[in-house]
Amino acid sequence: MHRGWIFWINLDNISVSMPKKAVTSIKIDLDPRMKICRRALAVAWGFYAIFLLVIMLSSYLLGNEPRLWGLPRWVAVGNLIVPALFVAALVFVIERFIPDISLRDNDKPESGKEE
Repeated sequence: MHRGWIFWINLDNISVSMPKKAVTSIKIDLDPRMKICRRALAVAWGFYAIFLLVIMLSSYLLGNEPRLWGLPRWVAVGNLIVPALFVAALVFVIERFIPDISLRDNDKPESGKEE
């Protein structure tokens, strides 16, 4: 019997079938660092989404009156002050929510180096 994908091409439609295989449950041991990486990714995207939301709202809600350094208020706040505050907040977020993880494979011994 043919193994792999089998294609039938017709002018009216295209159908694809795959040979049937027995369903088995396979337990895969994932690296525990993957959970940490996924959490860090979620924290990073969440922080970025909040950052964009604050910039957009502050730029939209503030007027054009020159108030700060001769710039329109929305430019000064949305492009200078808010990013500076979020950079400071980013240091806290990284220190608090994103742990340092080893990138070395702990299952394999190092190549003759001892530290």
